[in-house]
Amino acid sequence: VLLSTSNAPVASVAGSVVTGHALGAAEISCARPSSSASPGVRVQGLNLTVSDSGALVSKLSVVVISGASWTGDGVVQLEGLAAPQLTLEHRLKTEGAAAAVAVYAEFEDGTFQDISDEAKLDSLSPYVE
Repeated sequence: VLLSTSNAPVASVAGSVVTGHALGAAEISCARPSSSASPGVRVQGLNLTVSDSGALVSKLSVVVISGASWTGDGVVQLEGLAAPQLTLEHRLKTEGAAAAVAVYAEFEDGTFQDISDEAKLDSLSPYVE
């Protein structure tokens, strides 16, 4: 999968990370190049605005994920369209079971950001490490 930008001076793409450089707008596009085995696929782009105005955090959400399951029947006709749905699970049924923790900041303008790498989680229980 390749990510690209319509306006590199405003926002650049390196791997799966988009970095804002200057005030302005850019479209971030996602495409899978075609090969001899499969046709290329292009997904509708994401409009991105780099701004110097701040946005207040209105909500922090902590999500615990131990697994996932597909919902729906999963049947897709040849050259048909599918809308896959995934239900995230958070069940720790046995001692020693583990789960991933993700933390999201939701801003007053309705946007959100994954801040998992910046979050520090502590347990209030002496039995949880």
